[in-house]
Amino acid sequence: MGQTAGSTGFRRCGELYGTQCPVQVCPPSWAHENHPSRRSLLSHLGYPNIPPELLVRYAGSDREQEREQVASNRSCPAPQLLALAGDWYSGVKVKVARNPSCPPAGFRLLAADKWFIQFDVARNPACPPEVLSWLASHAEHSHVAEVVASNPRTPVSALQQLHQKWADNTDVADHLALNRRTPQPVLLEIVSQLAQKGTASCLKPLSTLSLLDRTPPAVLDAIYQHCSILRSDVLRNRSCPPELLRHAYTQASLMASRMTRAYRSSYDEARHAVLRNPACPAELLWEVIDQPVFAHWTSDGVRSVALTSAVQRHNETVRLEGTTTTLDALLRSVRPWDVAQYLASPRSAPETLEFYTDIYLPVDNVGVLGVIAKHPSSPPSVLERLLLHGDSDVVQVVLDNPSLPQATLAMYQLAEHGSSTPD
Repeated sequence: MGQTAGSTGFRRCGELYGTQCPVQVCPPSWAHENHPSRRSLLSHLGYPNIPPELLVRYAGSDREQEREQVASNRSCPAPQLLALAGDWYSGVKVKVARNPSCPPAGFRLLAADKWFIQFDVARNPACPPEVLSWLASHAEHSHVAEVVASNPRTPVSALQQLHQKWADNTDVADHLALNRRTPQPVLLEIVSQLAQKGTASCLKPLSTLSLLDRTPPAVLDAIYQHCSILRSDVLRNRSCPPELLRHAYTQASLMASRMTRAYRSSYDEARHAVLRNPACPAELLWEVIDQPVFAHWTSDGVRSVALTSAVQRHNETVRLEGTTTTLDALLRSVRPWDVAQYLASPRSAPETLEFYTDIYLPVDNVGVLGVIAKHPSSPPSVLERLLLHGDSDVVQVVLDNPSLPQATLAMYQLAEHGSSTPD
């Protein structure tokens, strides 16, 4: 039968060391594995606030489970972790490899061990760069190469070495693509090699690069040129160079002009991606808006998308024929009849409708306001403002709009008829 805390033979470490740890300290002669105090010790050796004296004592325990717990404790002293790095039991070495407090000598010792131990060494955020470099050149397992490639502490030279050694492995290439330190020449080689293969597995790292905003513009340009299936993703990337966006829009418009509506959806998608991109040149937005209304190759919502983007960026400057102006001034210069045609598109965004409400409500332009009042995307605040408009036709269109909130409709009826329901 086991002893209780405070009895002869052991005391709680809180009484002995003045800490809050509940582990009980037992005499050196205590060794029976089924002793209740020893089972309690095993469950608490991983506590970060356990006294270092206990970790030192049980680092040399004859039980693998206790040594594992000590090896996983970040408060374990460096000499004990270094000693445990040479333990005969792999489970203990794995715990040391995962411990951020492991000393550099411990990492170097474990880096020469089995591949699954190397794996934990390489993914440890505290692993020294020189150890990662050694693993990059000596690791023979692809999983180890992957975590070395993804570790932010891996030196640039090691990343280049990994690319050369594992050029045919798409998973390693994917991890290299995700690493912020991977140099641009390596990324360009990855794009060129994987695009030549053209297999489905090769698309993963290329897709990763096309979606990351920190991908260098030259790499995005290479993906656009070599992999047509990812062009839309490249065009949505905020880092996409403006000259590529303009080139892509011109190319897509040329192809769309040669096709019927049923066959140009993919080109319209590409143009929409260009116009929605914050990196799209403001001059290109205005060129699209300023084209003739009935130009069939600018239909299908392309102009409405450009208008929405221009409204969102209306404070940006635009250089046209040697003069500098703003998108806001250009948007206000569009003829009301053209504005009504643009806003009638179902792609018109709520902010665009609100922008032109602010412009045309004070001047009482019934044509534009009627289109806004009818549009299903008109915000409730805009519809409420239009209800106060003096023109009866605009008011009637607002009342017929299903987007009008019921509370606003009831208040209007109460004000007009003195009742919340019509006669």
